[in-house]
Amino acid sequence: MRNKFWLAVAGFCLIVSPLPGSDMSPTSLPMGNNLLDWIVGNSPCSVTIVLQSTNVPGSLNTCGMSTNGISFNSYSDFQSYVAVNGLRLFNFLGGQNASCVRLRVDTTYVGLNTQGIQTSCIGLSIDTSLGSTANITANSFAITPTVQSIVLPASGVTDASVQFGTNSYVPLSLAGTNGIVLDNSFVTNSGRSRILLTFSDGKTVIYTQGGNPILPPIISMVWISAPSYPYDGYGSWYWYGYGGPSFNSYNLFVSGSTGADTVVESTMDFISWTPIGSMSWNSGWTSTIMPISTTNYPMQFFRVKSY
Repeated sequence: MRNKFWLAVAGFCLIVSPLPGSDMSPTSLPMGNNLLDWIVGNSPCSVTIVLQSTNVPGSLNTCGMSTNGISFNSYSDFQSYVAVNGLRLFNFLGGQNASCVRLRVDTTYVGLNTQGIQTSCIGLSIDTSLGSTANITANSFAITPTVQSIVLPASGVTDASVQFGTNSYVPLSLAGTNGIVLDNSFVTNSGRSRILLTFSDGKTVIYTQGGNPILPPIISMVWISAPSYPYDGYGSWYWYGYGGPSFNSYNLFVSGSTGADTVVESTMDFISWTPIGSMSWNSGWTSTIMPISTTNYPMQFFRVKSY
């Protein structure tokens, strides 16, 4: 039972099993919009914006611009930059009545190749139709780009895999031991996802769709006395979470990582474990109180896990 401790109270027992982390693991990973923020703010980059109009029969009317060594505070700033300059280029097209205006944006930044060597590569790209000129506004340029195999620096990674939804984990490409290769799926995914990293010290860390590591959950047993006032569900215990306490009895206080799935299980024989409560990744909960039933189960053992 190494790396576990037991707490026995009035016939109950808690089993807490912390998952080992790694001192080499990043405190967070950019995911979703945070990945876009990281790309445009990671280092000075070059941005090329091109508009094409087919309003002249038999010819192509094109205007564009390119800026080098520019960086942004966030992807929102990048979008504003594209919109302002896109509208300016749109005016260069002469305001003619085109049935289709096409936008192309290429963002080149200094990254790592698969050998871990710095090189310039296309980080973000857009190639899409904005529709007819009559309908083009600043909002027309607010388009989610395609992410082209960004290498996210992370030292000492020996193995990486990703899970979307509840599907099986699939391997991720590595840039030597210097980083992880991420693609457009990390931007377009809006649901549950996990990245599992193994480091050269042999330890593993799992990150949620929010980019934060899943830390060992906390479980403790607390005795809650009956309050001196009628409990209406909005009293002082509301801070602890979204479960209701059972007064004059023992309760389990459970706390987990944001965006993780956390489940509490009980057993009487250490052979079969039964879930008695959980917090889902999308519930918004990070803590809860779970009453312990003593009527049918006078002796129980509990464990908690996050994944």
